[in-house]
Amino acid sequence: MLLCLLGLAATTSSAAVFGEDDRRKLTPEEPTYAVHEALGRLTCRHPETGQKLVGTAAIVDTGTAEDGHEILLTAAHVVMDPATGKPLDDCRFKIAGRFWGSDPVVDIRHGDFDGRPHTNAADWAVVLIAPRQPAQYRLPVWDGLSMPETVTLLGYRADRRGLWVSDHCFARPPQPDEALHGERVLLSDCDANPGASGAPLLVRVDGKWHWGGLYRGHLYDPALHAEKHPEYQAAFSGRDAMNVIVRLPLPALPRQ
Repeated sequence: MLLCLLGLAATTSSAAVFGEDDRRKLTPEEPTYAVHEALGRLTCRHPETGQKLVGTAAIVDTGTAEDGHEILLTAAHVVMDPATGKPLDDCRFKIAGRFWGSDPVVDIRHGDFDGRPHTNAADWAVVLIAPRQPAQYRLPVWDGLSMPETVTLLGYRADRRGLWVSDHCFARPPQPDEALHGERVLLSDCDANPGASGAPLLVRVDGKWHWGGLYRGHLYDPALHAEKHPEYQAAFSGRDAMNVIVRLPLPALPRQ
């Protein structure tokens, strides 16, 4: 089993834990437990190398999916070939808690992905799947009109089983003197590591959890970081040490 978990680390993005790692494994006692029914693991296989790209994806409610289909949101680098910038055509989704079988991906819409998940703010993908049965839970999409007081990052990790919660954290727009200012992203100190790419930032609005953005990874700049994958950072910095949450451009999702 450990070998299978290690294989999940074959993604193209880095991630960071800031200070002490206070993530918890998701249990029925967690406030976000019901959301796990909308989450799952997305796996894409490269046709030439056989390498697997693995991340987290969330089922969202747009009110526009045709019968027999569901809409997922994830990071583009989970479903894209970094060499060509084109979607991979062998991708499948396994919903959380399901041990056998998976659902095929039938279409992918993505941002202006250029193969650089560490610095690219357009690292998003809208994925259409054809599941065996309709989703039991779909996350509504946050309108972003006001910043929520409570945020939670909920995703997989390559080194442990199950979904993991990071909620002693914040997510906010970049300030003028910070990285990615002006981009449609949030800077966050929520903890994550490889396997969490595409995981939803959950925001609490009117007593209900909403999809508030997707986890893209740590902003890795080779000029600032000596290590190739700076997974552990002493503290958050809005200039050179943060995890990035991507928000979709407004026209990205189909509307009713």
